[in-house]
Amino acid sequence: MQDNKSNSTANAWWAAVKEADIEAVSRLIQQDRDLLELRDLDDVDPWEQANKWEPTALLKVCGSKKQGKDQDELVCVLLDEGANIKASDAFWKATPLYWNG
Repeated sequence: MQDNKSNSTANAWWAAVKEADIEAVSRLIQQDRDLLELRDLDDVDPWEQANKWEPTALLKVCGSKKQGKDQDELVCVLLDEGANIKASDAFWKATPLYWNG
């Protein structure tokens, strides 16, 4: 049951982000802190800076998108201080992760 709940939450998060629905993303963050984590400017790395991510305030939202039985994809979205995001511009990294069981 845990996997189904996590998968459902991940799918809801992914759909909200694809639609650039900041309110829905915020609600999902509040609902499931285990799935999503917030990071601040201290976590911004040079790769991002090199790719022109320079808003005055930056929030990186990280979440999981279920890819299959044993694989998860970590996706991070960058939000500017006005929370105006465009999904097509927001995805800067997608890294496959493997669950330990």
